[in-house]
Amino acid sequence: MESANAEMEDRTVLSEETPRAALEDRDLLRRLLAEVSVIRKENQQLKSQVTNLTTKTRRQLFEKSKDKDPECSNAVRKVCKELTKGEGQEEDQENQLNFDLSVSFNSPENKTMARRVLKEVRSVYGKDKWTKAVIKSAVHQYWKSLRDDRTRKTNKKFEEHRSQMKQQNRLKRKLSRRLSSLEKAILSDNDKEKAREIFCSPNAIDFMSSEESDNDDPASSRGPKPRKVRKLVWEKSKLKNLKAKLDEAYLDGLSEKQRRASARLTRTEEPSVRPCPTNGPRWAIRTE
Repeated sequence: MESANAEMEDRTVLSEETPRAALEDRDLLRRLLAEVSVIRKENQQLKSQVTNLTTKTRRQLFEKSKDKDPECSNAVRKVCKELTKGEGQEEDQENQLNFDLSVSFNSPENKTMARRVLKEVRSVYGKDKWTKAVIKSAVHQYWKSLRDDRTRKTNKKFEEHRSQMKQQNRLKRKLSRRLSSLEKAILSDNDKEKAREIFCSPNAIDFMSSEESDNDDPASSRGPKPRKVRKLVWEKSKLKNLKAKLDEAYLDGLSEKQRRASARLTRTEEPSVRPCPTNGPRWAIRTE
């Protein structure tokens, strides 16, 4: 009898404590879910800020216009050269498409060429890569560069200016490619922060290694000329490795046709004469 009474008392205690424990567990679960919700919201805000900063930096590479993209400008330039210097040039001069620099860009003949370039760019790089407005803006900019080049030739300043602009545009395109590859590259969060510290800074271009045409390497009649990259003596291995991983991520995203259209790079131990950037982080540059 006593044993039965003890068992009943144990059951009574359990029945009283069990609801209380369940309530405490539910309260704890609610608090944890609320904290997770806050963390998710903060994470989304942080990702949005990073995306906005990356987009802003890329837009500032050229002008503040939203219709300008250095990668698109490079694609238009390549397509135009293929259309005007492709196979059969000598045999079919009359049917060649080319811009007429003696008339307005909005002339019928130039509009025809612009439409052809737009169609070819979308065919090679995909319809979702850039909007039609961005491509049209790049085509117009390319036409203006051709017209200005013709004017400079008469003033004997063409070669010097072209060399300077080529080098500057290569640096801008390289920075743009690395920024676009930042989220796709296999990097730790710490390394991504270091990369943003460099590539989102106002003087980001100063950290890019310049490319020069390699005159010692015979280039084929078609395709871009090979280039060589000189060693930046002030660059630390950490920054060099980050650049390599971003470049690898960019190349992995290219189609076979786009790879063939890219210039072949040869890295050399020859030192570059480019000066060390000012106010660079200690992990990235040698100050001694």
